[in-house]
Amino acid sequence: MSKKVKLIPMEITRKEASAMGLDPTDVRPVKIGSRLVYGLLIPAESEEQYRGIIRDIWAEEKRVERSRRCTIPNGHGKTKRCEGHCNQCEQLKTGSTISLDYMKEENGKEISEPIAETSSTILTAMLFQDLMDILNSQDPTLAEIFSLLYDGESQRSIARITGINAQSTVQYRIRRIRHILQQYVSREDIMG
Repeated sequence: MSKKVKLIPMEITRKEASAMGLDPTDVRPVKIGSRLVYGLLIPAESEEQYRGIIRDIWAEEKRVERSRRCTIPNGHGKTKRCEGHCNQCEQLKTGSTISLDYMKEENGKEISEPIAETSSTILTAMLFQDLMDILNSQDPTLAEIFSLLYDGESQRSIARITGINAQSTVQYRIRRIRHILQQYVSREDIMG
């Protein structure tokens, strides 16, 4: 009686297989856990090797499945992972979590939506970084002065911090910063 060879699925593209010196025509659809991907079936050297690798694949599949589960109220003001049937759940189809309205109805608590405030902060930070990059490409001192102005420093303190001898030089560089930035940003961009 011959010993049955266990095959380990390995996800790989034809291009990757070719680069590794493998025959790209051997790459075919294989099932890894519950996913169907392109890959190879590699013979395991032993039952222990097969079980170890398959155990890791199953653990990853379980982790992904748990991460897709909805977060629902537990009835005590906290949340828990849903234990319902995901294939029948409306939330799973969109990949979204349960809405804030549902949480409010279930817990009776108003949940703030900081999304608008957060997105405004993120956009401001992105704009600031873009402007800093532009100034830094022109002259790193201009970027430093712009950053200090943004932080609310006076021209006198900027001169002291940067080691510029004259306040008039700081004023000149501020005008230069304004001129450079006007080339990239209009009032409509800032005011919306």
